[in-house]
Amino acid sequence: MRPSSRRAPWQGLALLAVCTLSPTAFADQADKPAKKPSRSVAACTTFDQTDRDSEDGVDFKVTSTCDVKLACSIKWKLTCSPESKKKRRSTWEGYAFELAGPDAAETTASAASCGNEGWEIASISWSCQPVAAE
Repeated sequence: MRPSSRRAPWQGLALLAVCTLSPTAFADQADKPAKKPSRSVAACTTFDQTDRDSEDGVDFKVTSTCDVKLACSIKWKLTCSPESKKKRRSTWEGYAFELAGPDAAETTASAASCGNEGWEIASISWSCQPVAAE
């Protein structure tokens, strides 16, 4: 007598499920486009500063080639009479603005409040962040 080669009923169903589902699962993964790496704001913005010819401050400019709206700010510290211990005084100043897509904005860090005293503009920082969609 020959030995019987019977399978349990669930084994046939499991084999059928694997053969049916696997090609579909792989096909779904192949159809999905690869995620595009998002471009950093740092890669599409620039900052420039130029001393004014009239020697009364510094001009700042932020330029964006980004496709998204940005909220930006520039901050600096103005010090009048930086060489004097008695007359020296410092103030923090800044400028906040938005850039809608490719655009540019300019502002001046003026030393006019120092009058005829010497001045220094230092500790300059700037940043831009994408504005959340409303």
